[in-house]
Amino acid sequence: MPSTSGATFNQARTAHEVAKAQKARIQVDRLKEEVVDRARATALVFKLARQERDSWITWPARVAGQMAAEIGIDPHVMQTLLEAHVHAHLDELAAIEPNFR
Repeated sequence: MPSTSGATFNQARTAHEVAKAQKARIQVDRLKEEVVDRARATALVFKLARQERDSWITWPARVAGQMAAEIGIDPHVMQTLLEAHVHAHLDELAAIEPNFR
């Protein structure tokens, strides 16, 4: 009988080691999915910020006429005011630097 229990212990120890290795592999795989490449993230944030900025820059021209008509002022005056305020706000936002640490 001693040989049977020895084999059982060795089988159990082997199964335990295999399970630990599988668990470690799964944890590494999960970490790989959660890790973000900093250069890629920075490039994506820059691209998205530029798209948003470009959208805001063209916004006054799209809405100035309608807004001016709603309040009864000259559309050119409205567009000029909107552009000034949008550009000032974008300048404030441009000063924000993302920190990925």
